[in-house]
Amino acid sequence: FILIVRFLFLSRKYNIRTSFFITCIGLSAAYLWYMHLRDLAFYYTRTLWMCPLTHNLSEEFEEIYYQQLAVFSKAGARFDSQSFLRSSSSCITKY
Repeated sequence: FILIVRFLFLSRKYNIRTSFFITCIGLSAAYLWYMHLRDLAFYYTRTLWMCPLTHNLSEEFEEIYYQQLAVFSKAGARFDSQSFLRSSSSCITKY
């Protein structure tokens, strides 16, 4: 939602192409900061438990970590397993 509002404000100030580039750069920067925050939170999860202000944040990040661990610990589960299955099945059907 905020990206659309930002795009609209920037498109009034600049042209549409420039506002699109600025919005895309902002989106990619926000994604990088989010990934960095997530990595730091996973790294300092045990330390976050000690502070009353960040105790709930620590619980949430630990829950997310265990959910991701359960998904990736399944036998044969890989991040590219679905694309491998599609490409191998298409090769089999061609021959």
